[in-house]
Amino acid sequence: MRVLCIFPDDSTTDIYVSEIGEFLRLTQLVNAITMEGINYGVAHTELIVEKESFYVSMLLKHRHTP
Repeated sequence: MRVLCIFPDDSTTDIYVSEIGEFLRLTQLVNAITMEGINYGVAHTELIVEKESFYVSMLLKHRHTP
């Protein structure tokens, strides 16, 4: 299934996962996601339904280390 990742600068990238339920549970279990060496937190997830398809969008936010 397609997951549209939306970064803090509004750029996007698609990732594809075979088990969306497992992927979403995993994102809830961890405190951060690192993509291309940058650490993010998940701010919001949403199911997007279009005429002939659907996918999940995941809004990412920067994580600041203390």
